[in-house]
Amino acid sequence: MRALIFTGGGQPFFEKARPVIGFWDFVVAADSGLEYALDAGITPDLVVGDMDSLRNPDLLLALPRDRICLYPRDKDYSDTDLAFLACRERGVDDIVLIGGGGGRIDHFMALQSLFVHDYCPSLWITDENITAFINDGASLRVEGLAPEDAVSLFPVGKSPHRVRGDGLFWGIDGLSWDQGLYSLSNRSVSGEIRVASEAGRFLCVLPLRAELTLGKCSVQTCITHTGAHLRDP
Repeated sequence: MRALIFTGGGQPFFEKARPVIGFWDFVVAADSGLEYALDAGITPDLVVGDMDSLRNPDLLLALPRDRICLYPRDKDYSDTDLAFLACRERGVDDIVLIGGGGGRIDHFMALQSLFVHDYCPSLWITDENITAFINDGASLRVEGLAPEDAVSLFPVGKSPHRVRGDGLFWGIDGLSWDQGLYSLSNRSVSGEIRVASEAGRFLCVLPLRAELTLGKCSVQTCITHTGAHLRDP
């Protein structure tokens, strides 16, 4: 079951992101994410948060009350955290996080920290970028890259981290990722790359372009798709 979570911050032009997103079964809006979901022509199945960032509270009046979960401003979880908890309670096993670009750096860092946890997004799409999560032992294949497209890779979570890469201008095999290294603004040689994690989790940051095709593989299975299910099989 795949869910979209709309949060605040820099949003993608949805029609540009739609080919990468593909399908969805459930939609949650976190606070001002409601505005962006409605702008994209999507009525959320659930709205959560304290609504302190919602510019037009009257938007809530058009939704059934059982779709709205209001929380106090002083709470232990962020609005986006609450959206993830709601998805988990409903058995969602694949989440695409939409929004969260730019804005306050502390909010951005809080969203980035989501990838440390076992229950995390498979994709994070902001106004300019796609961030793809690569789990331990999985790989990511990307097709349709332009020569000028930046491809960046960051280790995340617990050590150790080891990764292999194919099709990148600068090699990434054998780097000491656990010494604070990362690969910033790398690029593809021929428009196609493959990044395989041998140990640890990684985030691959790509430009948001509808022409990109992303596929994920586990040890046993490989899926090629445009906007298909990105969670490891």
